Amino acid sequence: MRVLIKLFIAVFACTLTSALNAQNFRVKAGLNLSNIHKTRLLPTYSYDEREEYNTRHGIHLGAIAEFPMNQKFSFETGLILSNKGFQRIQEVKFWTSPSDIIEGNYDLIYLDIPFTGRISFEMGKAIIYGKFGPYVGIGLSGKVVNIINYYGAGYLEASENDIKWGNDEAEDDFKRLDPGLTAGAGLEIHSIHLSIDYGLGLGDILPSSNSTISLYNRVLGVSLGYKFGRKKKPIME
Repeated sequence: MRVLIKLFIAVFACTLTSALNAQNFRVKAGLNLSNIHKTRLLPTYSYDEREEYNTRHGIHLGAIAEFPMNQKFSFETGLILSNKGFQRIQEVKFWTSPSDIIEGNYDLIYLDIPFTGRISFEMGKAIIYGKFGPYVGIGLSGKVVNIINYYGAGYLEASENDIKWGNDEAEDDFKRLDPGLTAGAGLEIHSIHLSIDYGLGLGDILPSSNSTISLYNRVLGVSLGYKFGRKKKPIME
């Protein structure tokens, strides 16, 4: 935890310094639609278990610094607190008995640091733009709420546990680091930004390196933002 706090302070300080030197700085907040992408190296032949993953709603908020290279191209980075996660529904059947239904709601909080290139086009008084690049997500906290419906008959049992972050398969739930790619587009009118982004996790967040199952974050975000700008000449003409 001390290492995480030091890392957060260092990243925050670097981002704040960059923001002070940036030509444009904006804050944004919005809605997340998150899920998980599951891959399995070996097929399952069990007919006694059914599993599905559903989308979960969350929010995000953060600050972005923009460094123009010329009138069209710029570089962006920042800090975004992002609520990711997913809903997992598992149906387990024992012989001829009715199935137990286990519903797990995973609420995960990440600090995302994007490094994106942006291209902008003027359309009258508005600017439309697209962006693409890598990001690094750092897992900060999280909870999982499990609800077991015994035999599907309404006999419910609920439990809530904190997410354990790390690389120990026996002790931890998810890896802390979530590297990936992000792409998005937006509309800027004066100082108001409306944007949509998609985060494609490329790192398996399960701590086991020998497992035949891998999980990858997927997040669609819609944001409303406000830009604070200073008039500067572009870095490169």
